[in-house]
Amino acid sequence: MTDGPFVESKEILGGFVIIEAADIEEALAIAGEWPSLETLPNSTVQLHPVVVRS
Repeated sequence: MTDGPFVESKEILGGFVIIEAADIEEALAIAGEWPSLETLPNSTVQLHPVVVRS
């Protein structure tokens, strides 16, 4: 039995934020202070580089 025609998943994407940082160390420092890490015990923050092309 299922709840409906939806994919069963235990993971939920809460959203995304794009930050600007000079290097990976600065990005890690910003991510380490992310508010959800303190308030939600199972939350994670992932960092992915973004390449801007014009």
